[in-house]
Amino acid sequence: MAYNWRKITLYGGIGAVAAALIMLAFLGTAFEEVVMVPIVELESTSSGSLAITVISDTSDTKVTQLQITITKLEVQPLNEGVREVEIPGGTASFDLLQRQGTFLEAVIGELESGSTVKMQVVQGIQFTNATINNQDVVDVVLPNATIEFKTPMVIEGRVYIVRGDA
Repeated sequence: MAYNWRKITLYGGIGAVAAALIMLAFLGTAFEEVVMVPIVELESTSSGSLAITVISDTSDTKVTQLQITITKLEVQPLNEGVREVEIPGGTASFDLLQRQGTFLEAVIGELESGSTVKMQVVQGIQFTNATINNQDVVDVVLPNATIEFKTPMVIEGRVYIVRGDA
């Protein structure tokens, strides 16, 4: 059986050109600018406060609104047992950073300092989200669907900056 070297060379060359074009197509997308969407996390701390952690690629990232929806609210006043607070309509939504006049403020305003408040938070961007710099709305990461804090509510803010070139 004789090999047709002309056909082998032709088909090999076509295959090499096709492989080079495919690699160039993938390599071209690697140089596009990547824009990082800030990540916002809300969690309870061991000191009894709430922590909002923002992971971003710029230092000027600020959470301007933190909208949460809760389905369950429990309070434990000092030297008393835990009691569940009825939520009208079964759910309550409010901005955690601007609590004045909200259902939550009415409940915790009656508690003495050091009382414990526990909330069951609905996850998903349509229920629990953060507004960044008054424009972008992002999902809030909740390590646990329940957040707990002691009164008066203290919110700690942390920003971690991640650079793409690091």
